[in-house]
Amino acid sequence: DPDREGHLAPRHVRAFAQGHFQDFIIPWTAFKKFGPDRAFLSLEEIETKEKGTEELEALRESGFEWAALLWVRRDLEGVLFLGGRGSRKEFEEDERDLITILAHQGAVAISNAQVHKAQEERNLGLVRGMMALIESRDGYAKGSTERVVRYVSAVARLLDYPKEHLKALVYGAVLRD
Repeated sequence: DPDREGHLAPRHVRAFAQGHFQDFIIPWTAFKKFGPDRAFLSLEEIETKEKGTEELEALRESGFEWAALLWVRRDLEGVLFLGGRGSRKEFEEDERDLITILAHQGAVAISNAQVHKAQEERNLGLVRGMMALIESRDGYAKGSTERVVRYVSAVARLLDYPKEHLKALVYGAVLRD
């Protein structure tokens, strides 16, 4: 989690009260010794001598027993914690394989979403730069792009234009000059 200095922090938790794990921070170093070749392990295998020991113990107490590590290449994108199997303690080999495959697919999806977000931010920076260049060279255009973007956004809201298409309208308003 970039907001927590690279430590693992819960994003989506099912079957628990909202915010139940919100203060959990588990250092990624607790998982780095396993590497990309080891994607499925029990929580007992995870040992940490630094911050995060209490969180791992709390996960065990909450019923979590296994972790599927979400690796993309050599980067750890996250960890999927599993539990609640009741009396059946061990996963069968085919179940571990399926969970590992799904974990890898999830990791790739997370990585792709991060790349897409970074690309969108770069595109927005480029558009802002173009807007500033146009407005710096033409005194009459000063502020006009921002006004057009506000008008386009307001009209789109009035017409219940889908939000996923609003970005294209805004880019069009900026690039019209």
